[in-house]
Amino acid sequence: MAKGILLLTVTGVFAMFLVCSATLKIRNCTNNILDVLEPGPHEIYCDGVGTDGRINWTITSMGETEQNVAYCATAFACETFLSESFYASPVSTTTATLSIKANHRSWAGATLKCVAQNDEVASCKLRVINGSVTGSGGTQSFPVAAVAGGVAASVLAIIVVIVIVLVIRRKCYRTYDRPNRRRDQDTNPYTGLRPTGAAANGNSGDVNTEGVYEEINPEQRQHPST
Repeated sequence: MAKGILLLTVTGVFAMFLVCSATLKIRNCTNNILDVLEPGPHEIYCDGVGTDGRINWTITSMGETEQNVAYCATAFACETFLSESFYASPVSTTTATLSIKANHRSWAGATLKCVAQNDEVASCKLRVINGSVTGSGGTQSFPVAAVAGGVAASVLAIIVVIVIVLVIRRKCYRTYDRPNRRRDQDTNPYTGLRPTGAAANGNSGDVNTEGVYEEINPEQRQHPST
């Protein structure tokens, strides 16, 4: 039972971690801030990057800044320092795309900035891959309730599961703690015989029950250790 409670607790904590993870604050090319309050992945587009199509991406996370995290050029493959979690790819001569898997706690509260080397960036676009949130230019605001509600639901689910497990455990203990002796539990461990008549019914006193036993299955006899 203890292992079951531990497993359910760990599962609930992990689910809450997934809900709470990945709050990104994205700063676009024109210094407008896009607050993304949903888990990723996300795609950030920088349009109008000029004729050479090169963009320097900068990400600041946990107080540390990494310059040129992804360098994109339309004629060359993109280079990235954070494989699987951070990658980019050019789309056309005027657009570069940076895709972020924002489902890792280390990116929570990170700021992302893309700057074209020729300073010809016209605008930035944000698109959540699942299509639930779309922003283009300007300052975008997204509801905090989506994340806050998810966190509250996860915590409530964990509490409900723990309460249910404790109630079931309490009922099980009450069931097994009740006196539930059967007559064959009174079998003499030395002879393999059990009392009959008044002795079998639990009577005592002036009724002489000594030596009044009936034969049971010999295979059920128990012999004292020598």
